[in-house]
Amino acid sequence: MNKLNKCDAAIIGVLVYAASVQPAYAYVDPGSVSLVVTAILGGIASVGYTIRLYWSKVRDFFSRSRGSHHDDTTGRGHQP
Repeated sequence: MNKLNKCDAAIIGVLVYAASVQPAYAYVDPGSVSLVVTAILGGIASVGYTIRLYWSKVRDFFSRSRGSHHDDTTGRGHQP
């Protein structure tokens, strides 16, 4: 099985499990819900910040490498 098929099998397995779970008949207070929502929003924010951080590093890397191939005609380039 290649990676794509394993991923598909995992998603199908989670969906089947979620569909077959019996009701718990339990009380979930608003504090628990807000904890879960806060954790999800914090995870989304941290993923967004991580992507932004590494995207700027990749962009800076390529902009520096592109700039080093051109002659600097302004006189503000490399110092001897």
